[in-house]
Amino acid sequence: MASESNERLIQLLENIQAKDPNNALLAQLFKRHDESTVRDLVLDLRKDASNTLGWFFDEPVDYDECVVRVAKKIGVDEDDLTNDEIQNELIICQAVFKKYLVSLDPKEAEQKKEEIFEEIGDKYKEFASEMILGSTTAFLAIVQVIGPKVVQGIMLRVIGRVLAGQAAINVSRLAFTVVPILNVIMGVWLALDITGPAYRKIIPSVCNIAFLRLFDAKKINFTVL
Repeated sequence: MASESNERLIQLLENIQAKDPNNALLAQLFKRHDESTVRDLVLDLRKDASNTLGWFFDEPVDYDECVVRVAKKIGVDEDDLTNDEIQNELIICQAVFKKYLVSLDPKEAEQKKEEIFEEIGDKYKEFASEMILGSTTAFLAIVQVIGPKVVQGIMLRVIGRVLAGQAAINVSRLAFTVVPILNVIMGVWLALDITGPAYRKIIPSVCNIAFLRLFDAKKINFTVL
């Protein structure tokens, strides 16, 4: 049921808070929604998502619907979305990473791509190529072939080695590295492409959550996929 996505999100954020109370991505979420507890934060996010069409539901939309709305708003084709909010978050991660590469100087972007391919190696080079260059459809096809857990591991290796520039770092340090990159990308999207105060909150928040779930899934172990 859709409402189960709310409880899954609450459990994720509460677990991260217990393990890493100073996590930079989580701190951004609390600050953006001006809340002090995870449950209140999730409820506020759902209320904001309910108002993206300019009117209020009797009950806030569930988190999985919030993810769908964000994905569509940043340009993901509705036909490419799934019934799984976690897979849809992966799609959003791909969109954010591609947006980051586009924001770079062309020479720097090419260097980053070469670093990615070198880091990933021949076994998963096809996936890495689709991640940074391919369509959402191609990306999802590879997710189905090699599985979401492997996809999460590869994404983390790309982020950890290329964005953070280190072979292994803990969750908190990686979060601090990703935060400024997300801020740059969100600034471009929100300034040029996104209208409406609700989307200006829920888009960066869902991106924060997508990366938090990604980091938590593999415990930042870059030595084994």
